Amino acid sequence: MRRPPTTPPPTCWGPKGSPSAGTSETFGRWLALSAYSPMMEILVGPNRTLWYSYDTGPNANARLLSIAQTFTREHHDLIPYIRSLVYGSTQTGMPAMRMMPLSFPDDPAVADMFDEYTLGDAILVAPVLTAGATSRSVYLPRGVWIDCNDKRTRHTGPATITARAPLDVLPRYVRGGSIIPRGDILQSNNNWTPNWAPALRIEFYPVAGSQSRFDYYTGSAVVPLTGSMSESLVSWRAGDLGINGVLEVHGVDRYTSVRRNNRTLGATEFQYDATAQVMSIPLTGATSVEIRR
Repeated sequence: MRRPPTTPPPTCWGPKGSPSAGTSETFGRWLALSAYSPMMEILVGPNRTLWYSYDTGPNANARLLSIAQTFTREHHDLIPYIRSLVYGSTQTGMPAMRMMPLSFPDDPAVADMFDEYTLGDAILVAPVLTAGATSRSVYLPRGVWIDCNDKRTRHTGPATITARAPLDVLPRYVRGGSIIPRGDILQSNNNWTPNWAPALRIEFYPVAGSQSRFDYYTGSAVVPLTGSMSESLVSWRAGDLGINGVLEVHGVDRYTSVRRNNRTLGATEFQYDATAQVMSIPLTGATSVEIRR
């Protein structure tokens, strides 16, 4: 059996778990970074858990607990994407978590960059490494990049921008054209959700002229997800993913018609948020989607 060549995951908390190992700020930043790695874990033992009072006061760690909840949910939501990347690693040797020179070998600006990385091809992550910082400089290579924190703000690289980065925000960006499978596909110990059933949410971020593909691993087979965008048409296609779900197309500023499996959908068969510019289309079995613009 081949083991996936993934980067060892950041571990929260330190090896000895002592108060001198860090602060609640460091813990919060590690939680954010861990969410965007193949594996997220918090070690058990004295002073290693979120409930240890790193700060003084009765509600000192309330914000840290909120950050932990936010990024734990985010990591769980990324399981369809991460699982596919890790399976791909066993087939190609390409790690899921990648240093910038590996992702952008032709960009001299990232040749010795150590404080940004990509998770797969789609997501660029810029963790905060400076104590007390509420913003940081982020380099974006060539292409269109969408801010993950609002899923709407777009930047064109190569460019260096200043990103907001309070303690509960991790600067991260989606490469234009990317397809990112997300959702709740692993029940694990979730016995609190009545009638739990797996659900997928496929995010698609088309940009003009893009031709996109993501190899989604269902757990037993690889199903290609493909998409493209021209001046007048956004198209997307996938085989049976084994789980029902929703396709979320971001950046839809206008449309004239929506077709699924060669049938024009009525207004009640999909959702469109004109303010967020997001269109949501239900997926069942093998599906093709066309959005006329």
